[in-house]
Amino acid sequence: MSIPILLLLLDVTSVVSAVGFAFFAFKMIIHMRWGRFERSWKFLLGGAISLAIGFIALSIEDFYPAYSFSYTLSDYLGTAASTVGVILLLLGFREHYNVWILKDLRKKEKQTAISE
Repeated sequence: MSIPILLLLLDVTSVVSAVGFAFFAFKMIIHMRWGRFERSWKFLLGGAISLAIGFIALSIEDFYPAYSFSYTLSDYLGTAASTVGVILLLLGFREHYNVWILKDLRKKEKQTAISE
Protein backbone atom coordinates (compact mmCIF):
# COMPACT_ATOMS: atom_id res chain seq x y z
CA MET A 1 0.00 0.00 0.00
CA SER A 2 1.55 3.29 -1.04
CA ILE A 3 0.61 6.80 0.00
CA PRO A 4 0.05 9.27 -2.85
CA ILE A 5 2.85 11.83 -3.13
CA LEU A 6 0.48 14.83 -2.94
CA LEU A 7 -1.15 13.50 0.24
CA LEU A 8 2.29 12.90 1.77
CA LEU A 9 3.40 16.42 0.84
CA LEU A 10 0.19 17.91 2.26
CA ASP A 11 0.50 15.93 5.51
CA VAL A 12 4.16 16.85 6.03
CA THR A 13 3.43 20.52 5.31
CA SER A 14 0.46 20.56 7.68
CA VAL A 15 2.39 18.83 10.48
CA VAL A 16 5.31 21.26 10.14
CA SER A 17 2.92 24.22 10.11
CA ALA A 18 1.02 22.94 13.15
CA VAL A 19 4.26 22.36 15.07
CA GLY A 20 5.34 25.93 14.28
CA PHE A 21 1.93 27.22 15.31
CA ALA A 22 2.09 25.39 18.65
CA PHE A 23 5.73 26.41 19.22
CA PHE A 24 5.04 30.13 18.90
CA ALA A 25 1.82 29.87 20.94
CA PHE A 26 3.81 28.15 23.71
CA LYS A 27 6.50 30.85 23.55
CA MET A 28 3.80 33.52 23.93
CA ILE A 29 2.45 31.78 27.05
CA ILE A 30 5.90 31.91 28.60
CA HIS A 31 6.18 35.66 27.91
CA MET A 32 2.70 36.65 29.09
CA ARG A 33 2.58 39.72 31.27
CA TRP A 34 0.07 40.51 33.97
CA GLY A 35 -2.79 42.63 32.79
CA ARG A 36 -6.43 42.71 31.95
CA PHE A 37 -5.99 40.51 28.85
CA GLU A 38 -3.88 37.83 30.55
CA ARG A 39 -6.76 35.42 31.15
CA SER A 40 -8.14 35.68 27.63
CA TRP A 41 -4.70 35.23 26.05
CA LYS A 42 -4.02 32.13 28.13
CA PHE A 43 -7.29 30.62 26.88
CA LEU A 44 -6.46 31.60 23.30
CA LEU A 45 -2.93 30.24 23.39
CA GLY A 46 -3.96 27.04 25.17
CA GLY A 47 -6.62 26.56 22.51
CA ALA A 48 -4.08 27.17 19.75
CA ILE A 49 -1.71 24.57 21.20
CA SER A 50 -4.51 22.04 21.67
CA LEU A 51 -5.81 22.67 18.17
CA ALA A 52 -2.32 22.19 16.73
CA ILE A 53 -1.88 18.90 18.61
CA GLY A 54 -5.24 17.70 17.33
CA PHE A 55 -4.37 18.73 13.79
CA ILE A 56 -1.06 16.86 13.98
CA ALA A 57 -2.83 13.72 15.21
CA LEU A 58 -5.40 13.95 12.42
CA SER A 59 -2.65 14.43 9.84
CA ILE A 60 -0.62 11.49 11.15
CA GLU A 61 -3.59 9.14 10.90
CA ASP A 62 -3.12 9.02 7.11
CA PHE A 63 0.06 6.99 7.61
CA TYR A 64 -1.74 4.11 9.36
CA PRO A 65 -3.83 1.42 7.67
CA ALA A 66 -7.50 2.36 7.61
CA TYR A 67 -9.42 1.39 10.73
CA SER A 68 -6.43 -0.11 12.51
CA PHE A 69 -5.98 0.55 16.22
CA SER A 70 -3.40 3.28 15.58
CA TYR A 71 -5.63 4.95 12.99
CA THR A 72 -8.64 4.93 15.32
CA LEU A 73 -6.59 6.12 18.32
CA SER A 74 -5.07 8.96 16.30
CA ASP A 75 -8.51 9.90 15.00
CA TYR A 76 -10.10 9.99 18.46
CA LEU A 77 -7.19 11.86 20.07
CA GLY A 78 -7.04 14.36 17.21
CA THR A 79 -10.77 15.00 17.30
CA ALA A 80 -10.81 15.37 21.10
CA ALA A 81 -7.79 17.70 21.15
CA SER A 82 -9.22 19.80 18.31
CA THR A 83 -12.58 20.07 20.09
CA VAL A 84 -10.90 21.17 23.33
CA GLY A 85 -8.83 23.67 21.32
CA VAL A 86 -11.88 25.19 19.67
CA ILE A 87 -13.69 25.45 23.03
CA LEU A 88 -10.66 27.18 24.60
CA LEU A 89 -10.43 29.56 21.65
CA LEU A 90 -14.13 30.34 22.05
CA LEU A 91 -13.69 31.06 25.77
CA GLY A 92 -10.64 33.21 25.07
CA PHE A 93 -12.40 35.27 22.42
CA ARG A 94 -15.39 35.68 24.74
CA GLU A 95 -13.16 36.83 27.60
CA HIS A 96 -11.28 39.23 25.31
CA TYR A 97 -14.58 40.62 24.00
CA ASN A 98 -15.88 41.14 27.55
CA VAL A 99 -12.79 43.14 28.48
CA TRP A 100 -13.22 45.39 25.43
CA ILE A 101 -16.93 45.87 26.15
CA LEU A 102 -16.17 46.90 29.75
CA LYS A 103 -13.50 49.30 28.47
CA ASP A 104 -16.00 50.87 26.03
CA LEU A 105 -18.67 51.12 28.76
CA ARG A 106 -16.24 52.91 31.07
CA LYS A 107 -15.26 55.28 28.28
CA LYS A 108 -18.94 56.09 27.59
CA GLU A 109 -19.59 56.62 31.33
CA LYS A 110 -16.69 59.11 31.49
CA GLN A 111 -17.94 60.94 28.41
CA THR A 112 -21.46 61.28 29.79
CA ALA A 113 -20.10 62.41 33.19
CA ILE A 114 -17.95 65.07 31.51
CA SER A 115 -20.79 66.33 29.32
CA GLU A 116 -23.15 66.71 32.30
